[in-house]
Amino acid sequence: MANPLETLLDQLRAQFLDGLEERLQRLEHLTLGLEQPQKHQERFQALYREVHSLKGLGGTHGLPLLSAACHALENRLEHLADDGADRGTIDQILAYLDLLRDIGRHAREGRDDTPLRTRLETLEDNAPHALLVEPSPTLALLMEKLARNHGLRVTRLSDGLEALGRLLHQPFHLLLCARHLGNLDAPALLAALRLQEGPNQRIPTVLISADGELEADAPQPDRLIIRRSDFLLQLDQAIQALLPAP
Repeated sequence: MANPLETLLDQLRAQFLDGLEERLQRLEHLTLGLEQPQKHQERFQALYREVHSLKGLGGTHGLPLLSAACHALENRLEHLADDGADRGTIDQILAYLDLLRDIGRHAREGRDDTPLRTRLETLEDNAPHALLVEPSPTLALLMEKLARNHGLRVTRLSDGLEALGRLLHQPFHLLLCARHLGNLDAPALLAALRLQEGPNQRIPTVLISADGELEADAPQPDRLIIRRSDFLLQLDQAIQALLPAP
């Protein structure tokens, strides 16, 4: 004889899965609305709340993969800029929603979710990876948020020597670097990097400096940005220009 509590939990789980498509359609509507600056913040907050709620419900109904995918999407949403999301970011969010839809279908049909776990890992790994080297925590946070709005994964460092060690061994798609890094300034870092055969010998580089003077014999970055009132706008344009093609 079936345990009445287990029967009730199974019924509630089935009801949740039956209503999942309606929830996902609402999330898609909110996501597509993020492209419009009007009411962006309102839509973003509603989207974040819905995803957070869905994460909790996944745990309640014994769907850990659904909760994990919602958690990953939450992390992506936390780095959206306040003035709208570009098409690349919208597409990434929609890819997560497609994954959530398939997780629900597999759960309803009792199918193995291993391929969906692989898809979640791929979604996390496929984003281009930027190395951000900036000693100021405040500026680093602003720059990271801007980079993530372009769909980049971001590793943040403040130390020039540590950045060089990472760059010599781990591949990145873009380097965002302050000029003055204490023990190893950006020109020296770039010079060492260009001399070494490795995964980032020719990495596209954005250098942020208080002035526009670089030594004539120093390796030149792809973009030099002067740290003034519009430097975030300059950085936004530089990232857009240097991002690898999808």
